[in-house]
Amino acid sequence: IAVGDIVEVFGTVNTHRDMLQIEIMDMVEAGDEETKVILERIDKTLDEKSEPKEIPFLIKDKILEAMKPELYKLAKMIRRAIFDGTPILIRHHADTDGITSAVALEQAVIPLLIQEQPDAVNFRIQRSPSKSPFWDFIDVTKDIDFALQDSVKFGDRLPFVLLMDLGSSHESLSSIKKAKIFGLD
Repeated sequence: IAVGDIVEVFGTVNTHRDMLQIEIMDMVEAGDEETKVILERIDKTLDEKSEPKEIPFLIKDKILEAMKPELYKLAKMIRRAIFDGTPILIRHHADTDGITSAVALEQAVIPLLIQEQPDAVNFRIQRSPSKSPFWDFIDVTKDIDFALQDSVKFGDRLPFVLLMDLGSSHESLSSIKKAKIFGLD
């Protein structure tokens, strides 16, 4: 049995310090069909839990309304990263609009992260400014290196990367491709 395996646990359930615990007597790896069913249930539950609430915009704007479906998809992806323990890297331009958007996103995410993983706030979200107005090759190389090191050292998943005020130019494209090659989303 290895980390990440689906197992069947046999034992006695009781409480200790007001928390449920199982005194394990035996543990066996679940069969392929059981594993498939369990993983599908976990995925479905995480997917449902990740669905953001429908909140109206503070201002009425046709452009915002047109973007709403994509913004909700992004919100769901961010929430899913929080619920399944994926680290979040917010990479942003080090100017006023880049810093403002990154800090606003970080402040929106932290309360949910504290609620779900209070001990993980210090390492599950990272905000990193970039001098260039695009995700340059040096920054992506550092981001990939740190992500791979954390994966090896601590068993972390590779981070979900959010580019704020960086990603919509052709200069970022080669860095985005490089990140995808190494498994960053």
